Amino acid sequence: MRALFFAHWRSRCRATCLGVFALVGGLIWFSSSALAADASSVVALAWPTRSVDAIAHGAHVTRVGRLLASRMSAAFSEGAKSRALDLSGHIGRARSQFAAGDLDAAAKTLDAALEEGAKTPYGLVDPAGFITGHLMRISIARARGENERARVLADRVLGYDPEVTPSAAEQSPPLGQELKAARARFAGRPSLRPEDWQNACHDGGKFILTGRALGVDAIEWTRVENCRITTQVITPAGGNDEEVVAALLGEKKTHVVSPRKRALWPKVLIAATGAALIVTGGVLAGLAGGEFDQLKTSPCGLAANCNQSTAETWRTRETAGYALIGVGAAAVVAGVVWAVFEGSRRSTRAEWLHRGFAYGVDF
Repeated sequence: MRALFFAHWRSRCRATCLGVFALVGGLIWFSSSALAADASSVVALAWPTRSVDAIAHGAHVTRVGRLLASRMSAAFSEGAKSRALDLSGHIGRARSQFAAGDLDAAAKTLDAALEEGAKTPYGLVDPAGFITGHLMRISIARARGENERARVLADRVLGYDPEVTPSAAEQSPPLGQELKAARARFAGRPSLRPEDWQNACHDGGKFILTGRALGVDAIEWTRVENCRITTQVITPAGGNDEEVVAALLGEKKTHVVSPRKRALWPKVLIAATGAALIVTGGVLAGLAGGEFDQLKTSPCGLAANCNQSTAETWRTRETAGYALIGVGAAAVVAGVVWAVFEGSRRSTRAEWLHRGFAYGVDF
């Protein structure tokens, strides 16, 4: 009887112990998962660009990411660097094929490279070359009548590098038209595509910081939390890192800093108007001066009894002609100085923008 009791007790104890062990194991697993979630990390991603030095841009984004992680008491991850993808060989081979006129081979090479790079555009050894590859493929697509492919690539490359401009060697009417059409579709600054950063999100980054160069003037920072954009700020390219982080954390919101595309046509219009005034003034002064000289050598001029109103008319027209030349010259100088000054100000604009203003948008 006793043996039967102990056997029954051992059976019940075994079942109970297994249940307790399972419960304790589940609690330990849940706790470890929660702790792992709390022990989050900040992943910094720099979008490829050719408008500025891509390497320096990447280093800047990494620096801000480290500072943000420190302020959030989180770890900082450089996962993108450890998985750096080198597409330079593919891009170089495609360039050679393109130069040789083998558009089909170049298109095939580029398609494979660009689609591979698009999976992790923030983890490229040569970000500028990746942008170049897009422009080359757009040109090929237009030449081959692949209009949809050209449209997709134009939208994508402007998403990475909104201010990208083809070089003199790359420039062609079809490429320029495609980029212009893409900018018109966006009706402003292109938005980031969720698929561009979601790979990094699912790779283990609870917090993601992305930096996108908006030309030489500014950087757009996007903070992603749990695969959802929470904050976007635009700061001057030469801005203070502490102020960037403060804006990302919602501690500082003031003025909007948005790079403006400076149109060239106002300067050209002023200079052209000035040139037209110079020509008009020169013609008027020349004709009036000639008529006045003829009047002076005419019989009445030699006798000093010409009609004074006629003489004054030509003299007034000659003076007006010289005045037009002066005004025109001033307009030409103003147009040229404006263009030169504004061009130089592009590189120094960050110096007076760095006084701390940033634009924050909370989602």
